Amino acid sequence: MFNLKNKECQGKFKAITSQNEYLSSAITENEDINVCMKRFFKRLDTCVHKSFRKIRVVGRENKEVNELFKRRKLLNDKVDEKSKKEAFEIDERLNFLCPEDNYQHIRDELNNIDGDEGGANPASIWKLENRIMAKAANPPTALLDNSGNLVTSEEGREALMLDTFVKRLENRKIRQGLEQMQKDKEKLCFLRLQNARHQKTQPWSLEQLKTVLKSLKKNRSRDPLGYCNELFSLEVAGSDLQQAILKIMNKIKTDQKFPELLENCNISSIYKNRGSRNDLENYRGIFRVPILRSILDKLIYNNEYSIIDENLTDSNVGARKSRNIRDNLFVLYAICNSVINGKEEPVDVQVFDVMKCFDALWMEECVNDVYKARFNNDKLPLIFLANQRANIAVKMNNKAEKNPHWTK
Repeated sequence: MFNLKNKECQGKFKAITSQNEYLSSAITENEDINVCMKRFFKRLDTCVHKSFRKIRVVGRENKEVNELFKRRKLLNDKVDEKSKKEAFEIDERLNFLCPEDNYQHIRDELNNIDGDEGGANPASIWKLENRIMAKAANPPTALLDNSGNLVTSEEGREALMLDTFVKRLENRKIRQGLEQMQKDKEKLCFLRLQNARHQKTQPWSLEQLKTVLKSLKKNRSRDPLGYCNELFSLEVAGSDLQQAILKIMNKIKTDQKFPELLENCNISSIYKNRGSRNDLENYRGIFRVPILRSILDKLIYNNEYSIIDENLTDSNVGARKSRNIRDNLFVLYAICNSVINGKEEPVDVQVFDVMKCFDALWMEECVNDVYKARFNNDKLPLIFLANQRANIAVKMNNKAEKNPHWTK
């Protein structure tokens, strides 16, 4: 594995990916997109090998620190007073022996703590707190299966977690008596996608791509192909790499074919901090898709956001710019105030929360909804194709296990 975040090596990578047309020439108009993508990633890997150094895992030079860390790890799950006291003493000793490392971590976070509009950036403050007072997030040692039995073996837990997320992604069965409605809606979706494919839009420009590359978040996990966001950021990606990405995006839109390499998806399970750690119902799946797919999604989002936004009601505040839950709370507080301090009659307020709503979304019905919201051009079929199939792998203990093929 290469250290893709080394600043010196990133500069070398930018220089290499700015020369000639080594990367952009991998994408041709007449070849299949899958052939082009394999050639592109092969050449991109060559550039990475030339630019970056491999991560060498070496032990700490201080033997006392090594032994303290080993002992501290053994005490993580201990709850008796003697073990807690020993763990506290070890922490104090480690703080004394590792002041330089702690100082460097804090200084790095403080450099980015200023907000864009003055004041402090809240996200940076939380990150600094996590650096100073990090909480151990040990993976569960046992999980409950559907029969209520505890599964303790690593292979069994991996299989159970994989099966759980595959079932979450499956289509829900239609209620009895509504089968004809399901067929009609799916047929309508198919006809609308066919019509949308013929509504051609202008190719994406380099400026639009640069806007997306500039917005890529840093310090995120690697994607299923082993790349990190920093590699494609505007500061690191050379001019030829940018041209290659632009050609890939426009070729996908023109050919109306989604590359197989971008169907890979890693799912990490994150504990919701409520309920038993042994119950998978208390874990949220975080999806990590290839960075090029994220770039494609952002290009479509930036183009079509305004069209969909103007067709949403004021009560819909989720995933909208300059809107959040405070909008709904403002209305709720206004109702309470008008009754308590005003002359309005008392009212009953009912709040509904649909269980696992996101997991149960019906893709064909979602396509019909956004089509009615005037998103009806050749970018709509790309969203359908991107979510129709996936090669998923569940990450557990920092490694991805198995890649079943899943079709929505």
